[in-house]
Amino acid sequence: MIYRYLIVGIINTLISFVLIVVFYKWLDFSYNLAYSFGYLIAFLNSFVMNKVFTFKSKNYWRKDFIGFTLVFFISYIFSYLILYILVEILLLEKFLGIIFSMIIYTIVSYILNKKIFNERDVK
Repeated sequence: MIYRYLIVGIINTLISFVLIVVFYKWLDFSYNLAYSFGYLIAFLNSFVMNKVFTFKSKNYWRKDFIGFTLVFFISYIFSYLILYILVEILLLEKFLGIIFSMIIYTIVSYILNKKIFNERDVK
């Protein structure tokens, strides 16, 4: 399961990162707004790929979606706080802060999603 999560995580991270770059560099959004939009747009892709491929959950879609949404917001808020601290307080370069906070998001969301997509349902 960890390998499936890594594959989905890499794909979704690339999608998120490309969207962040487009919003930040091409559309001239602030780094934090670009970060937010990148994650929000990649959210649905992540849900479907994790439910169907990573965790192979047999739960009802609605149950998993509600739990996944909660995990998304918890993980996102935590990673966004890390991003803010790195960029605004520690003055780390914005893209390095984004990359580091994306790693934090991935770790936190994996731990929490294992609980949402019940492990007993995972193959």
